[in-house]
Amino acid sequence: MGDRFFETVLAAHRRTADAAGIEWKAAIYREVQQEVSGKLAIKQMCRLAGVSRKGFYRFDPERVREDHDMDLRDAMQRIALEMPSYGRLRITAELKRRA
Repeated sequence: MGDRFFETVLAAHRRTADAAGIEWKAAIYREVQQEVSGKLAIKQMCRLAGVSRKGFYRFDPERVREDHDMDLRDAMQRIALEMPSYGRLRITAELKRRA
């Protein structure tokens, strides 16, 4: 049973590694999710696949990553482009002044 699961995980890893870069863990976590009702325990499947069990439990394929500080970074970059001689302290002061 463990060999078949390991082969499935390797196949998933091969399919996604070249095309997706770092998304190989997501592919492995999906395989573990599909096999949860099987004969292997999650702990065993994660060990066989070489991923952390903690990471498996945190994995949520529906989650959309949000970047909360994008507006702040955008404003900082605009100030830095407008005033190239400004450093961190001056940019911070300018951000406060514009707010």
